[in-house]
Amino acid sequence: MGSRIFELADKKIEWLRAFIRDEGHYEPQYNRLRVKSMNRRGLEGVRKLLNELDVEANTTGPNCDDSHYLTISGVDDYPDILRIAEKKPKVK
Repeated sequence: MGSRIFELADKKIEWLRAFIRDEGHYEPQYNRLRVKSMNRRGLEGVRKLLNELDVEANTTGPNCDDSHYLTISGVDDYPDILRIAEKKPKVK
């Protein structure tokens, strides 16, 4: 049973890595990583998953276009996420 828990945790981390790599954008001037989506419930699920891994994130919205944001502030406090973020195109 114990190894199964670690296996599930590894899958969650891999999924998050891929999600951030594909959907996130890094704003180094604000030290944050953001994901914009029309799917509020999906972003809430991602936020909960990040919180399970001791990564603080929050969601905001709806914005003027009915989109929502998931934001990880202080991204340099999370070295694994920062490595992914630094490979993303920077938003000015």
